[in-house]
Amino acid sequence: MNAELEQEIREEALDELEMYVESMDNANSFANMTGIPSMLSLLNDRSISIQTQAVWVLGTCLQSNTRFSEAFLNEHGLPPIVTRMQQTSDSGLASKIVYALSGLLRSSDAAIVDAMALNTFDTLVDLLSATNPSDLNLKRKLAFLFATLVFDKHSVNNLGHHLVEKKLLEALVQDLKLNDTDLQEKCINALHALFSSCPAAVSHITNTTLQSALLEWSSTAQFADNCEKTIAKQMLQMVGIGM
Repeated sequence: MNAELEQEIREEALDELEMYVESMDNANSFANMTGIPSMLSLLNDRSISIQTQAVWVLGTCLQSNTRFSEAFLNEHGLPPIVTRMQQTSDSGLASKIVYALSGLLRSSDAAIVDAMALNTFDTLVDLLSATNPSDLNLKRKLAFLFATLVFDKHSVNNLGHHLVEKKLLEALVQDLKLNDTDLQEKCINALHALFSSCPAAVSHITNTTLQSALLEWSSTAQFADNCEKTIAKQMLQMVGIGM
């Protein structure tokens, strides 16, 4: 927290702290010792590297940790990290914020409701649909997050319908066409989850040009294995397309 120290020393301290809080008990102890507001305050640091590492610490604490997630929400941690994600043009910082949000949203229904009110999913879909595909790793993380959330949390405040309204389907269909098999698999899983759980998603596909876009994609699609091909076939059949 001492901004007068050399940046390298501060970065090393944050790196050690991130390893320390990999333990769930240590993460919860960190929350009890005002760790959350301390890390949130570093989002205003002049160094993007310090900001990124602070979010990484919080993200590690939030993974599969319901208790820490509750503490994070009680400390009003969601608005500042969402605001920072909406403002930054740094893909590294955005990626770590997505990592933190992934842990929080998967473990807390209350966080999903709060995130919807903060327009969080607008920004996440915008990141996924970015026309510059240079940061494929961030796109993979986002597609995986959406697939997981829809599968586990689609009924929370009608999340599936909310994501359809935010044009998640358009972003997923667009990214299917990128030459990256890992991203393609995650997009297929996200679409499959949406079509399985949200009638509005099926209706949206069949009543827009997205159906023809999926049909065009299916005619040239290559699959990593038979399992992925089977899921893709099921996904397409749900919207009236055969393979």
